[in-house]
Amino acid sequence: MRNRRSGLRGRLASPTRRPLAIFLPLTLVLLSARPADGQDGRVAEGDALIAAAEKAFKAGEIDRAISLLRRALKLHEESLGSANSRVGMELHFLAYFLEVKGETSEAESLYRRAVAVRKQVHGRESLEYALSLHKLAEARQALGALDKSEADFREVVPIFAKVVGTDHPRYAICLDNFANLLYERGEHSKAEPLLRRALEVNRSVFGDKDPATATSMFNLGLVY
Repeated sequence: MRNRRSGLRGRLASPTRRPLAIFLPLTLVLLSARPADGQDGRVAEGDALIAAAEKAFKAGEIDRAISLLRRALKLHEESLGSANSRVGMELHFLAYFLEVKGETSEAESLYRRAVAVRKQVHGRESLEYALSLHKLAEARQALGALDKSEADFREVVPIFAKVVGTDHPRYAICLDNFANLLYERGEHSKAEPLLRRALEVNRSVFGDKDPATATSMFNLGLVY
């Protein structure tokens, strides 16, 4: 599988994702956000904008969703400060919306901010930090910053292993994506054990006929 940047090295098929399992709805994440001291009207207004942004995104109104989430982020940064769980969540999802739209450069910048905020608020060994770092690694790979992407993957894989366990599909997706990067760099022998483990997890969780398992089997076949 070829692409212009990596020539004959190519890339593997993207792992199958289940959006509701991998990306919690914004409003559900918001409910778990840490209570804010001295909440004012701007916090409630921002929360309403988040709910509206989620609704717009599900309806396919990506530009409207991005606009609403930008407004929510601004309100919450002004009222709660940048080191806040709401702000970290909004940075992450705004980056994701932009990534879906194809604006990867801005998405990468926002993922970097989300990583910094979530590390400060939740700690390095948290699911929130791992999710943003994983997406940052993907964005950097898409932009061709392969060294930075590899460093991010090497950091995030053991964090996922610790916070969700090595038999979790989220861990398998991370392994698949890291293997994708290594494959793109021509390091097939390093990609193979990651793909084998991802296949084992997907087969155990979803069974042999699931698309996630099929994708893992297909990718593993490419490294031979």
